[in-house]
Amino acid sequence: MTMAVKRSMPVKKPRPRAAAKPVPPVVDPPVLDPEPVPEPEPEPEPKPEPTRPDATPIVTPPPAAGPVIVEYPRWLYHVNGDRRIVQDADEAKRLGPGWRATPGKE
Repeated sequence: MTMAVKRSMPVKKPRPRAAAKPVPPVVDPPVLDPEPVPEPEPEPEPKPEPTRPDATPIVTPPPAAGPVIVEYPRWLYHVNGDRRIVQDADEAKRLGPGWRATPGKE
């Protein structure tokens, strides 16, 4: 009986790799600046109409310099000790003489 001889497989040697070729960088094509759009000319402001010589001038009152003082309603005091709240100057006049804005006797 003959024995089969086991042959060894030839060993493949690794092949040396070829040097990689350099890859050129990707360059975008140049982009041209868009043409500038000219700005439209501003419309001139309308001139105010001339005022008539007989027109009433418009006057703006100056702003108040301090707190607004409210005259009425307010208390009025009589020299005999009575006191009342009045809503306006007419009502204060109708009360008659002897009524004052502050309490006390004259």
